[in-house]
Parts: sequence; C-alpha cells; structure tokens
Amino acid sequence: MTILCGTDFTPAAAEAVRVAALWCRATSEELVLAHALGEESDEPRARIEAQLAAESAALVEGGVGSRCALGTDPIDSELVRIARECAATLVVLGALGQRAGGSWKLGSTVDHVAMALRVPLVVVRAPAPLLEWLEGRRTLSAAIAYDASPAADAALAWAAALARIAPVRLVALHSYGLNEHCQKRGIRGPLPIGFADARIEEPLALELGERMRASAPGSQVRLVLRGGLGRPADQLVDMAAECACELLVIGNHHRAKLERAWRGSVTRGLIELAPASVACISAGE
Repeated sequence: MTILCGTDFTPAAAEAVRVAALWCRATSEELVLAHALGEESDEPRARIEAQLAAESAALVEGGVGSRCALGTDPIDSELVRIARECAATLVVLGALGQRAGGSWKLGSTVDHVAMALRVPLVVVRAPAPLLEWLEGRRTLSAAIAYDASPAADAALAWAAALARIAPVRLVALHSYGLNEHCQKRGIRGPLPIGFADARIEEPLALELGERMRASAPGSQVRLVLRGGLGRPADQLVDMAAECACELLVIGNHHRAKLERAWRGSVTRGLIELAPASVACISAGE
C-alpha cells in the first residue's frame, strides 16, 4: 500500500511531504514522491532527478519507505496516472506550488487532481495540526461537510476511520437553503434568518442523524445545522472556522463534467476557500 505526494520543491510542497511521511509512518505504508517536468519545463532532467532522489533518500534515512516517480506531463495528469499505477490509498498535495509556464494555483493542479482522482486527496494548507496529530500529540478536530448524499456518507466514514491512526473529534456541518426548506415544510411568513427554526431543524437533525449513524456506526459525531440564502461553500467555511476545524472533509460525486458544473460546485468552493487543510473523498461512483 502506498501514499502518493506530489512535490515541486517549494516550501508548501515540503510541508506536504512532511505530512505524507508521518502518515506513512503511522499507517506502515510506502511513500511515493512524485514530480512532473511538464511539457514547457526548461529544468535539466538530471538535476530534477537528483533533487527528487535526495528527498527520497532523506525520508528513507528517517525511517519512511520511499521511492520516486518522475514524469514529463503536467503534474495534475501525472499524479492521477501514478496514483492509479501504484494503487495509492491517499494523495497529498501542498495548497500552493509552481508549474512550468506560471503559478501552480488551486484552480489548476489541485483543482484538476480533485476532479479526476478516485482515492482520497489531502490538500495541506495548515500543516501543524496534522503533524502534531500524526505524532500522537493532539486530538484532530475534523469537520465534515455533510448532506444526504453518498459522497457525504463516504466523507464521514473516511473521517471516522482516522481514529485508527490517532484520536479525532468529529463534527458534521450541514448548510441548508432557507427558501427551499420553508417551502418544503409549509412555513409561511418572514424567513428565519439568523436563528434556528425548530420546524426545520428538528426533522432535519433526525433525518441526517439516522444517516450519519449508518455511515459511521459507533462514532461520536456532533451535528451543526445552519440555514442561509447565499452560497453553501461560503457558509460551510464560516461554520468550519467557528468549530475550530483543523481538517475539513468533503465528498466528491464525480459526476460527468458538464452535469456537475465543477466551477460552481460546493466541493471546489471548499477546496479553494477553507483556511484549514482539506480532504476530498471520492464517493466511489
């Protein structure tokens, strides 16, 4: 079993490698360290190979089984290919980096990898809590963006399974549309903006709670509900911050590209906006 980590040798990538290495140590997996030259790269291949080999050797000296993978295509397509070939159980990336011809932004590499991967992806934005958790020095506060969907069920089950590594504290965050739920439940009058309406939240909590217990049996998960009128991604980011979230876990439906309208999806919005590290989990569809 392997964990794949993409690197472009930047400080953000180095933090991701540290997280991936400790994750490998905690789960007794091998680390595959990957870099891609890209079609427009003018970096000498021999120098990149030497740098990649040196990083891998340092990991081995630190007690982590490691090997290298160097490709010529852009890193987003190479990561997906390598993850498939090495049967990776997890892919780890830094939130920022570089690629040939310009900056490696969340809208390019990480965005494309999240769309295509069928294994969990962890985007490391705030490494300290993850590192301390993997070292057994703290309980990790993980928030799951949750709704009644197979993708959210997969995200919750994955987050609950993190307890096999070290203790986790789980909270499920659900953002619902006020207009939609008032119409659904026949609630008339002013919208309940800024306060919880029991006519909406009590049946919603019962419905989601039953589903959560089936997805993560035996796990203690606190449910937080909030109604709003804006984009769910914006509201979920605020809710995660209020819960002191250190890892935000989100599900990915992997619908057809046009159907899912990725650029407007909640998953993409959370990957871009969340100040904490993010785990994107495939629903296995």
